[in-house]
Amino acid sequence: MRNNYITLLLLVFLLIGCATVSTQTTDPNCTHNCSNISQIYSGTAYNFCCMASCGSVGSSFATLDLPLSLIADTIILPFTIYRQISKGSICNVTEINNKVLSDPSNFAPMFGYPDIQRNKEQKISDKKFISEAIKNAGTAKKASDKYAEKGWRLSKSYDKAMYRFNQSWLLDKNNYKAFWGFAAISLKKGKTRESIIFYEKSIALLDDEKQRKRLLVDAAKAYAAYGEEIMPNNIEEANKYYTRAISLTNESLDDKNPPYAPAFRVKALIYYKQGLYENSWEVVKTARKIFSAFYAPYDYDPFDEAFIINLSEKISE
Repeated sequence: MRNNYITLLLLVFLLIGCATVSTQTTDPNCTHNCSNISQIYSGTAYNFCCMASCGSVGSSFATLDLPLSLIADTIILPFTIYRQISKGSICNVTEINNKVLSDPSNFAPMFGYPDIQRNKEQKISDKKFISEAIKNAGTAKKASDKYAEKGWRLSKSYDKAMYRFNQSWLLDKNNYKAFWGFAAISLKKGKTRESIIFYEKSIALLDDEKQRKRLLVDAAKAYAAYGEEIMPNNIEEANKYYTRAISLTNESLDDKNPPYAPAFRVKALIYYKQGLYENSWEVVKTARKIFSAFYAPYDYDPFDEAFIINLSEKISE
C-alpha cells in the first residue's frame, strides 16, 4: 500500500507542470517552428521544438523539462497512441495554413458576413466543425470560448488569429470574446474605424464583469487611435472620439478597488495626444495618490518613466 502511494506521488510529480500535460490538455503554442506534433511523445517533441525556437528562457525550461516529459510520455503511451489514431496530431500548422490561405474570407471578421455569404461546401464544413467542437467541449459556449482563446494565443499572427476568432463566432454569435478578438486584430491591421464597431459590439454582449475594465480600456485605445488619425483633417470630429475614449476610461475607473492602472495610463495619454497637458498631469497626480494609499507602504508608480519625461518637457508638474 505504501509503495502504491509513493508511486502515485511520483507520477503526480512527473506530470505536474511538464510539457506532456500542456500538450495533452491544451493546444500548444503553434507559433513556434512546430509544424507537426504527434500525440505520441507530444511533451518530448514539444520540448525539442521549444529548445530550438523559444528563446533562451523558454529553451532553458524546455531542457529541464525534457527528461520529465520523456518519462511521462512513456507512462501514458497507450493513451496517446489511441488519441493519435482517433484525433490525429495536436499541432498541425500546415493544416491551419491551408484552410486560411485557400479562402480570403478567413481573414475577414465573421468570414466577411454579410457582404460575403458562405457557399454550400463551406456550410457543410461549418456544420461538421460545429458538431465536432461542441462534442469535444460539451457546449457551444465552451467551444466558442476555447476557439477565442486560440485566437489570443495566435494574436501575433493576425490572419491565423482572425481565423480562430471566426470559428469562435461561428460557434456562438453572441460571444463577446469573438467580437473582442475581431476588434483587437482589426486595430492591429490598421482598420481602426472597423475595430471600434466591434469593440462596441463586444461591450454590449459582455457577460463577465471581471473583464469589463480591460475591455473598456482596450476600446478607449481604439477610439483614441482613430481620433489621432483624423485629427489633422477634422479636429471637431476627432475630439468626439477622444471624448468617447475618456468616457470609457472613466467608466473603467468607477470601481477603484483595486485601482486599474492601465485606465489611468490610457486616460493620461489621451489628454497628452490632445495637447491637454494640464489635464494629463491631473490624471497622473490623482492616480499616484490613489495607488500610494492602496499599496502603502510600498512605492508604486503606475506611469512609465518615459511618458512622465515627455509630459514634463511639455509642461512642468
